[in-house]
Amino acid sequence: MSDSPESMPRRHQIEVPPELVVGVPADFASVWHTPESFVIDFLAARGPAQIGEHDGDAVVVQDLVVSARIRMPPTHVIELMKALE
Repeated sequence: MSDSPESMPRRHQIEVPPELVVGVPADFASVWHTPESFVIDFLAARGPAQIGEHDGDAVVVQDLVVSARIRMPPTHVIELMKALE
């Protein structure tokens, strides 16, 4: 009698392509979602922050560029949160 694939332990073989080994810089992260997708944008600062104005108030303005975007099904978010703990 054999176990069903759902009840068997899993082992993943993960390979990082050479062009991704170094990674990308990220100074900030932005998280947003829709009912179908959970998205994390990793952002890198583009130059130093500047003093600007918004609605008559002085604000710090930082130009950012998305260096990586990760999309995943919302069902995987709980596992991600557990891994980050």
